[in-house]
Amino acid sequence: MSEKRWDSSAAVQLLRQRASLSNANLRQVHAVLLTSSLLADRFFPNKLLRSLLPGQPVSVLRCFPRLRRILPAFRPNKYTFSFLLTAASSCSSEDDARRLVCCLHGLAVVVGCDSGDSEGYVSNGLIHAYAGRGLLCSARRLFEESLCCGRTDVCSWTSLLTAYGKAGHLDQARDLFDGMPHRRNDVSWSAMLSAYVAAGGGEGFLRALQLFQEMQRSGVRPNRAAVVGALAACGALGALDQGSMVQVDGIACEFVAGDRSHPRMRDIISTLTNLHAHRDL
Repeated sequence: MSEKRWDSSAAVQLLRQRASLSNANLRQVHAVLLTSSLLADRFFPNKLLRSLLPGQPVSVLRCFPRLRRILPAFRPNKYTFSFLLTAASSCSSEDDARRLVCCLHGLAVVVGCDSGDSEGYVSNGLIHAYAGRGLLCSARRLFEESLCCGRTDVCSWTSLLTAYGKAGHLDQARDLFDGMPHRRNDVSWSAMLSAYVAAGGGEGFLRALQLFQEMQRSGVRPNRAAVVGALAACGALGALDQGSMVQVDGIACEFVAGDRSHPRMRDIISTLTNLHAHRDL
């Protein structure tokens, strides 16, 4: 690279995109950044990482250790870990993603983000990351630790509930759902409902519809995932629960009328059509 191109913009591009950088390259990048105004901004590292998401998660994971090497004073904070965990979740390799989450957890402990995480920002992100990759034991252990410190919220409870549901552990998922100390949001309800639908069978579909009715009575407006799950349960049960079908039908029609751009709208319309045809028989 010619000297003319060694400006701050080129240095940042190297950090972001070059697959490998030698120690000499990193020293050159650092020297260029020192002469620019970028390092005067203490938020520069996080801004750089954030700028790479969501399109370049690999670049985030590549750039972070380089920033640590050339900026010794850079201490990752809760925002840094949010960007890193988001990037790790995009890994196509399940094993790589799991190793990354474990490494990031270790780093959070080393730099003190776990003990100073009074709002639960980092711990909740790690619970979600562990749960999303099926590492239920690690997710549960961190959840219990956070629970003792009062750092859990509806997101951490729902993340663990979702993981248990996907793994088919319906009893554990329901225990979490029933034990939530926070007001359940639409995501919490739909996660539990989806777990019942995924389990299938007459009992699973019936419990999904019962939960859907309970959700309506609680005053929480069903989201699209809940509506699609309830429609799937109605379609599977057929004429066994006409009353529930009518209630779901009305809510689904609101979505059809108000948001035809939803990616699963074709599924909703198809299921509604089948339900109407079945009801008219």
